[in-house]
Amino acid sequence: MCSSDLKLDHACVTEYRPSDTEITYRLDAWFHYTVEGKIYDGSYMNEDMRLDDAKRLLKRLNHEPVMITYNPSKPAEYYYEPRARKSA
Repeated sequence: MCSSDLKLDHACVTEYRPSDTEITYRLDAWFHYTVEGKIYDGSYMNEDMRLDDAKRLLKRLNHEPVMITYNPSKPAEYYYEPRARKSA
């Protein structure tokens, strides 16, 4: 597997209700990355987040460099699993 810088196109946090009583938040992100001059599109979605974690991750995606892992023989195949950093 190889890595590339991810360029965020758009990301947002919305309220998500998997049941009538439970409220969680959903983070959606759309991005692109470049391998040998070719641009590939990708997306990420997490439907089960607490609001503070979702906002923290959204801020990180918008302000910090993020890496994506892709298959070198098929660069359109990628793995991306961001994690919100816990504040101290």
